Amino acid sequence: MYKELLCFYFIVLVSLATLFSESNATTDKIDVIALNGLFKALNNASQLKGWKLDGGDPCGDVWTGIACSGSSVTHLRVPQLNLSGYLGQLDNLNNLRHLDLSSNYIGGEIPYGLPPNVTHMDLSNNKFTGDLPKSFGSLTNLTELFLENNNFTGSVIYLAELPLNYLNLEGNHFSGRIPRQFQSIPNLWFWGNRFDTAAMYPPWNFPLDNVPHEQNISSPPSSQQSAMVDYPSSEASETKKKQLSPLRISFVVVGVALVAVCVAVVFAIHIKRSNAKRLRSLDSSNSTLHSHPISPSIDLSTAAQTASPPFLEISSPFNLVPRRNPPVLLTNTEKTSRRKSFAGENKFVMNSKVYTVAELQLATNSFSEENHLGEGSLGPVYKAEFPNGQFFAVKVINMVSLSFDEEEKFMD
Repeated sequence: MYKELLCFYFIVLVSLATLFSESNATTDKIDVIALNGLFKALNNASQLKGWKLDGGDPCGDVWTGIACSGSSVTHLRVPQLNLSGYLGQLDNLNNLRHLDLSSNYIGGEIPYGLPPNVTHMDLSNNKFTGDLPKSFGSLTNLTELFLENNNFTGSVIYLAELPLNYLNLEGNHFSGRIPRQFQSIPNLWFWGNRFDTAAMYPPWNFPLDNVPHEQNISSPPSSQQSAMVDYPSSEASETKKKQLSPLRISFVVVGVALVAVCVAVVFAIHIKRSNAKRLRSLDSSNSTLHSHPISPSIDLSTAAQTASPPFLEISSPFNLVPRRNPPVLLTNTEKTSRRKSFAGENKFVMNSKVYTVAELQLATNSFSEENHLGEGSLGPVYKAEFPNGQFFAVKVINMVSLSFDEEEKFMD
């Protein structure tokens, strides 16, 4: 009898323990039904281990991505599982706080029924389309919302009154005006949309146009100054248009061509002047003297009465210094030239001879004033008396004062 009583108590205790454990592990049926519907909407994905189309115990069993608090589902995290399909109604998940379906291939529109107490929602990097449902406005606990890189359209006005700390709307097709309330969101991204800013740009406290794009794209911003819009500033746009203007490009090309021509002309003039200076230096260092005697027996008095004395032309921009070497006679080349005398035109056959500066200084008494006959068009003229009794008129030509054309004519 005693043994039978002990056995009875043992069975009762085991039954009570089993009932208690089952009641402790059983998931709220409303949550189970909601997850069954989501599993069906996601095409019964095999990646969702433990999930069922009907019934089951997400909190008691192991369901991929599900975490619970008591009998309520509080976390649903299934990112990067290559899930496809669409979202079912989620408004029955009353205690769901964290919803992460990011980086999958889920499409369609967001259902009207959303978890009413969710605080974190990440639907980024999927294929969602359509407008945001009005039910977003009732998610009064939502502080973090990530919708980037989808194909959402329409307005974001239903997000204006939410207590958001993080909001990412990048890479969609949202349009309309940007709610003024967005200025209070510390971490905000909305680059790459079609917001209307022409009619009324929001008078926010931080300048969107001056923030570098890299903050908006590569990493979450740390302050209000990191918010970006999907269009460049008007000043930057004008600068870009001006840079791409064909008319401005043509002006630049013509300007460059003119500068090149001017540089070429200046360079050519510089080379010409350098060559002229080089020739003058050579001429001045080798001051050559040519004489053209008229007659071996001519004297100064006769020359003065009948005709001007023949000229010895000296070209030197510097002081005349006697040559140390004996005079060098050129080859006895005879040339016939036509010269005009003051008495009339005569033909003379002349022998050219080279005189040294020392010989000319001796013949003109060092170009003294008493031998100065006058000033010619190219320089002063002096009377020269040589030991053989010949008289010549010596013209000293300053090559520096000659123009380039005059110098070339004289050398010829």
